Amino acid sequence: MGSDVATSMIRARRWVVAAPPILALLLLLGIEFAGWDRALFAIFNDLSSFTGPVFWAHATILGDGLVCTVLLLLWTRRNPGRVWGGLLGAVFMVLVLRVFKGMLTLPRPLGVLPEDMVTIIGPGHRRGSFPSGHTATAALLAGVWAMTSTRRIVPGVALGYVVLVAVSRMAVGVHWPTDVLAGLALGWASAWLGLRWASRAPWGMRKPGRHILTAALMISALALMVPYDSGYPGVLLFQRLLASGCLAWGAYAVARPVDAHDGV
Repeated sequence: MGSDVATSMIRARRWVVAAPPILALLLLLGIEFAGWDRALFAIFNDLSSFTGPVFWAHATILGDGLVCTVLLLLWTRRNPGRVWGGLLGAVFMVLVLRVFKGMLTLPRPLGVLPEDMVTIIGPGHRRGSFPSGHTATAALLAGVWAMTSTRRIVPGVALGYVVLVAVSRMAVGVHWPTDVLAGLALGWASAWLGLRWASRAPWGMRKPGRHILTAALMISALALMVPYDSGYPGVLLFQRLLASGCLAWGAYAVARPVDAHDGV
């Protein structure tokens, strides 16, 4: 495919593509050099004392890998390019996450700080801190949306979603600020790479690839509805409602297919 086709799916302005990861990396470097990681973590980790733990448990599962996969069903009817680009970007993102977490195995807050100084909501992990996988996954989903939309409101809403998930990872006690900033940069860059890759290899946007992906996502929604346990308290009903809605939309997409251009 030619270069014109390769860039056609990315419709947003250049700052939408470049600014979030660059700003995240600059903040990461600033926090690291200033030595503010622990101090900032303490501030964000204390947020549940104002809101209660349930809010942050619900917010953090919005970055869960299976949840974000199921959310792709919302685009299967009119924006299959987003689905395919998101899945391709996820391949790169997961590889990078595995390399960093496997090679560095940096301690999470609970592996460094006394237990009575960390508020833990849900699973209390101690290793594999950098970067934040939940934040990276949310940034991948948000980046695919923001980069393929021409609506001015979308980048702000998409970034708001990522920030919510990023803050939640500190509020539940499993990541440092530098972890979530690295996750944001990785996920956003992975979205750009996935969209470029999808334009050059459009299998998932055409029959039968598109139908195969939709079926796989619907199976993921069923898994999210029944046996999946995220480990966070009080989220099961929300999780099942989310999966049910996406599954219903996926079924509608199969029944009423639309041949639309990607990124509309």
